[in-house]
Amino acid sequence: MADTTITVGSAGNLVLANEPTRGVTFEVYASWDYVLFANDAHDAGTPVVFRQQGNGYIIEMTSSNYGGYVYWTFGLGADIYLVNKTSDAAVWSVTPATNGFMLTSGSKNAACDTSASKRWLGVTANQYEDARKFVVFQFSKV
Repeated sequence: MADTTITVGSAGNLVLANEPTRGVTFEVYASWDYVLFANDAHDAGTPVVFRQQGNGYIIEMTSSNYGGYVYWTFGLGADIYLVNKTSDAAVWSVTPATNGFMLTSGSKNAACDTSASKRWLGVTANQYEDARKFVVFQFSKV
């Protein structure tokens, strides 16, 4: 059963609030692990851990293709990928939303084009600037 809030320090799956059987995972692209929603609608994904960082959280995947590269960040291209240092990780805030929560880093919200064949996770400040829409998550402890 997925929760509409996170549990700090505990592993759990981040799933789509409107599709709670599909969770976030990672996949190699251009020699980096990028974050996306699982290709299979019944794949809960790779568990993550929220680590307290100041007034926000660092998101850590419990595994990756490259040893130690487990922390979420994003660059100028706005795609979320994994880095190996907490100092390079994005700090996220959790904002309550209907049936779950949204993730925000600075002025950018986690977003995804859920109609695409690959549901890559990225960030955007304006969900109408491209096909990506803000994502509402739920957290399912494992």
